[in-house]
Amino acid sequence: MKLFPSGLTQKIAWPKRPAKLIATLGIQILIFIAVLFAFERWLLSTNERAGLSAAQLAPIVAQLAPEELERFKAGEPLLVYIWATWCSVCSISSANVSDYGRDYLSTTVAVQSGSDREIQDFISRKGYDFVAYNDREGRWFKSMGASVTPTYLWINYPGEILYLSRGYTSSVGLIGRRLLLTDQNTD
Repeated sequence: MKLFPSGLTQKIAWPKRPAKLIATLGIQILIFIAVLFAFERWLLSTNERAGLSAAQLAPIVAQLAPEELERFKAGEPLLVYIWATWCSVCSISSANVSDYGRDYLSTTVAVQSGSDREIQDFISRKGYDFVAYNDREGRWFKSMGASVTPTYLWINYPGEILYLSRGYTSSVGLIGRRLLLTDQNTD
């Protein structure tokens, strides 16, 4: 078998111990994840915490069912997912938020994505399991100082932003950040 233009042939050497290679790679990935979470925790502890005004919080709280509002008031963090129908990254991450919302408090804000009916049709067509506050003209989005979709805010009941993230986040990433917040709130 010719692998090189000069006519040299070389046999591909597979590792003699693939299990050891896989274990080493797994350990390196776990170390990377641990360092990433440690860095995020450090960021959480050093960031000045901004908050939502009563006017910014009102449309978000209005979407919660009575039992969800009670959990929120009792101290459970709420994920506010800011997205748009025209956002290509949102088309990937929205399913993760939908899954997250089955077990944890969450709500969404659809930015400049059409009428209430168009947004609801979009959510139904995609099979998402969440409701969306329609920020039709992007005023709420701009009032938050946001500039990117998707954006994820974890907030507490008074409206303090506990954590902010932008861009794609996996289901594991959403749950990991939620666990970081739970751990932080018990310190």
